[in-house]
Order: sequence, then structure tokens, then C-alpha cells
Amino acid sequence: MELCLLGILIDLFALKKAYAAAHQQRIIRASGEKVLLPCGKDSPYTRWFWFPLTSRCANISGGSVEITWGPTKSNVTPIRFNQRLIYQSPGSLLLRNLVMSDEGTYVCRLPNGSETRIILEVTTGCHNNLTVSSQWLNQSSLRLSCHPCQSAKVVGRFYWTLNSERLGRRRWAQKSHSGSYVTLNPIRPVIWGQWECRSIDNPTWVSEICLKQHTMQDAGSFQILHEDLSLLILPL
Repeated sequence: MELCLLGILIDLFALKKAYAAAHQQRIIRASGEKVLLPCGKDSPYTRWFWFPLTSRCANISGGSVEITWGPTKSNVTPIRFNQRLIYQSPGSLLLRNLVMSDEGTYVCRLPNGSETRIILEVTTGCHNNLTVSSQWLNQSSLRLSCHPCQSAKVVGRFYWTLNSERLGRRRWAQKSHSGSYVTLNPIRPVIWGQWECRSIDNPTWVSEICLKQHTMQDAGSFQILHEDLSLLILPL
């Protein structure tokens, strides 16, 4: 009897994993690009949820937030999606001008309880005329770089913010004369979060990069890692 019950539970678990895999997809885009987030059907009762990859970088309290629209669908909550998130029939969403803090799992939930999950990964790219990137120099030193995109007019002076606060003078953050580079050494927990590079000469030029906890990949190679996306999968 116990073995039979165990077999049933194993079968149910396998079906659950198969169901989740069939209703989940991963999309990779670069900063500044756009992405279509599909939903199977359209309904006035369809609900969208966003599970940020890192709440700290996305400046979202809690692990998730529901995406909602005003009566005219012109205003979006959370506010970060205003002017960037467009509702498209049947039930899909178009997210424009992507930034790295848009990363995470987007869930479309239909009235019958079925769900579609889209895992969005945003890589570095040209955003607001700037490209921000990171490079590990050694085990305890990470460099952030900020440069105008190739198609943009050269702008020479920059400053950085960390989680919406101006970096200022920090012993562990050495900036280049123009501000286009900042070297973080030694690495400490405070660096994880949203970094923004801003042009002093043109305030509309701003781009971001999200730093997550890192780990050693081999003897001398380091890489920024995403959190375990399996933790973002909703129970069926």
C-alpha cells in the first residue's frame, strides 16, 4: 500500500514538472531592446505577475508584484513600467527599452488557474546611448565600465549611483578621472544591487547594470551569476 502511494506521488511530481516545463519559456534580450511576453488567451480576468530576479536591484519590496493598469490602460503599476509596457491582444505584453533590473519571471494567470511563465534575462547592451559592462580583474577586484554606444556622440564625463544613491568617495571604489571606470576592491556585500552610470554632459544619458553575488568558475575566472530560477517557479 505504501509503495503504491509512493508511486502515485512520484507520478504526480513528474506530471507537475512536465506541466511546468510545457508552460514556461526563457527569453534573452539585451539592454535597450524590446520583448514580447506572450499569454495563451485573452480575458478581462487575466492577471500578470512579476517575480524580479533580485528585488534589491529592481527596488521591489517582497518577492513579487502584480502588474496592473488604470481604467484607460495608460498608467501601469509598478511605475517602473510606465511608458514602456504596452498591452497587446490577445493578452500579451510588449516591454520596451529593457534594463537589467527588468529580469525575472513574468507569469500570466488565466481565470481557470492555468499559467504561462516567461523567464526574462537581460544582458548588457546599448541603453539610452550608453553601454555599461563589468569585468573581473582578479578574485577580489571587479571593474565597471561606462562608454557611449558606437552610434552616439562621444561624451566624456560620468558619475555613478548605487541603489539610487550617488557613489561619492568610497575607499573600496576607485574611479577614473572621467568616471568612465570604477574599480571595486575589495569586494564586499554592499556592492550587490543596481549600479547606474550617468553622463554629466547629457543628463538624459543613463544606463544600468545589476550586480549579483558571484562565485569562482575555475582557477582564475569569475562571473556574475543569476539566482536559482527554480525558486521563482510558482506551485501549480
